[in-house]
Amino acid sequence: MIDTAVEIAGLYLRNPLLPGSGPPGATLRKLRKLEAAGIGALLAKTISSIPAEVPKPCMAFDGELFFNIEKWSEIPAGEWIKEILPALQERKVPLLVSVGYTPEDVKELFPKLDEWVDGYELSTHYRTSSQEQYRALVG
Repeated sequence: MIDTAVEIAGLYLRNPLLPGSGPPGATLRKLRKLEAAGIGALLAKTISSIPAEVPKPCMAFDGELFFNIEKWSEIPAGEWIKEILPALQERKVPLLVSVGYTPEDVKELFPKLDEWVDGYELSTHYRTSSQEQYRALVG
């Protein structure tokens, strides 16, 4: 069998496959299914300080193309922090969390998430358009 394990930023992944930070990582059940399927690391749907209001239906498939107009997680950050992330502590793969969308969101959420996660994805596509805003997010 071919060894596809990789190390990225100090995290060991049994393979380089990760889900996108959207519907695949939207719930505890989905994240557990991803791990059981052999994913290299988990990536939770983007968490923000305010839950998203997602119109329904929000996805469509026309036989060839898939359309998704979801925003970030509609689950409140507090539920991720108090219920979902603690329930994933027995996992065997790294857990990454996508966080968005402003420097204030990052400052508020990182300290609350640090205990539960191995790394972060910074999501900026809804709110950030300038280099100064990007620097503020990672600063």
